[in-house]
Amino acid sequence: MKQKNEITVVTPQVLSATQKKNLETVLTQKLGVVTPKYLVDPAIVGGLKININGQELDGTLLGEVQRLRSQLPVVTITTAVELTAAEQTQIENIVDKKIGSAEYKITVDPNVLGGIKIVLGSEAFDGTLKGKLQTLRQVLLKKVAS
Repeated sequence: MKQKNEITVVTPQVLSATQKKNLETVLTQKLGVVTPKYLVDPAIVGGLKININGQELDGTLLGEVQRLRSQLPVVTITTAVELTAAEQTQIENIVDKKIGSAEYKITVDPNVLGGIKIVLGSEAFDGTLKGKLQTLRQVLLKKVAS
């Protein structure tokens, strides 16, 4: 006995009978006999969402943008104080010129004392006061040890 698939199709507007028939043909080819439930959500922009047994397939414009965004490298920026919008834009423009488009995660950590730390994967540029003091400490310890 075949499992009955619970299918919900969410679109930005009511589908015509032809659109429903075409969609049901594709779903039937993939899943067997189907009787989808149709919902309208005007907040959807471009495309549709299909929920099959609790698994959502997002074919909306927003869904596509989110998939593309998840493929961008993540750049983490840490500062001691909150950046202004102009400072954030300036830093993002500089990084974008070096590596291309990226997703930015900006955190404020007063423990860095000042400056900025930029991390991309395993690479880091540490221009924070705390980082410079740690580097100075290591240099001095090496000189004392030798």
